[in-house]
Amino acid sequence: HPTPHSPFTTAYALHPYYRESRRLIGLVTLREQDILPIPGGQVAALPIDELGQVSGIAIGNYPNDHHYPGINFPLAPKSIRWGGRWTGTPFTIPYGCLVPISTDGLLVCEKNISVSHIANGSTRLQPLVMNIGQAAGLAAALCVIQNCQPRNLSIRHIQEGLLHDPIAPASIIPLFNFPPHHPDWLYWQYYYLNSPEEYPVTREGERGRG
Repeated sequence: HPTPHSPFTTAYALHPYYRESRRLIGLVTLREQDILPIPGGQVAALPIDELGQVSGIAIGNYPNDHHYPGINFPLAPKSIRWGGRWTGTPFTIPYGCLVPISTDGLLVCEKNISVSHIANGSTRLQPLVMNIGQAAGLAAALCVIQNCQPRNLSIRHIQEGLLHDPIAPASIIPLFNFPPHHPDWLYWQYYYLNSPEEYPVTREGERGRG
């Protein structure tokens, strides 16, 4: 019989953990190219829709790691400093990754969003999937209120709802120096939502605010 400290009694989850699951074919598919830093920068480019507006609804910053068969990773390092630890380039999840191409009345979240196999290594982490879940739940509620399909919902309405959430305000734009409790956080969120061409350089010419 195993002892109380045996790995057979304490080291296993109740259910098998799946690192990668089936993924949606969505209106937008997030790829590795979308989560890499812009030339000369430290952040990925903001996702822009066909109307020229920012389409992001959640942010992540985990490196696109994968379990390779050997000890030498074929991908070059893509890490920068964030919050005092090594991590990946900050990036944004477009709303279209949650919406199926043809199926109505459906939104997906967690590991099932529309991402490539490589990008999945960055989007699978719990902090990000919780943010995606928050956005998906808000979008579903707005669809009910507005009596519309997810594909027809205004992304700006989702973004404003996340920014002004009274319990858990959520960032749309990755900002190194402005956490949600900072008095200028909301101003800069709207600044870059309204002027994405400025990201991540401010009018003062300071790179790195994004």
